[in-house]
Amino acid sequence: FNRGIDNSPCSDLSHYCGGTWKGIKDQLNYITGMGFDAILISPIVDNTPNGYHGYWAQNFYELNRNFGTQQDLIDLVTECHNQNVWVMVDVVANHVGMVGYNYSTIVPFNHSEYYHDCTPCVLPSC
Repeated sequence: FNRGIDNSPCSDLSHYCGGTWKGIKDQLNYITGMGFDAILISPIVDNTPNGYHGYWAQNFYELNRNFGTQQDLIDLVTECHNQNVWVMVDVVANHVGMVGYNYSTIVPFNHSEYYHDCTPCVLPSC
């Protein structure tokens, strides 16, 4: 399911490589045919730039548009439930996207008071 628009393999794993909620839904018969009764999907929230993997949350109130629309996600979950497939969503609650110490773009946690002061523990290689 991880293919580009032209169905070619992903050539750069440091960016989004395809794969959508609709694509998963379209392949549910294949998934269940292999005996699986659960899927685990990447974090669904909007990410900071280059957060292709889903682990750099920027807006906890918006969905990551690279995976599809809200209706696409609803349709996936509905179809999974119709086929007795569990849907697990990877949730990252212990950090946000790489913004340095300027949290103004993170929604809703846009103030430094929400974060541990880690300035004394930052390694030079980070």
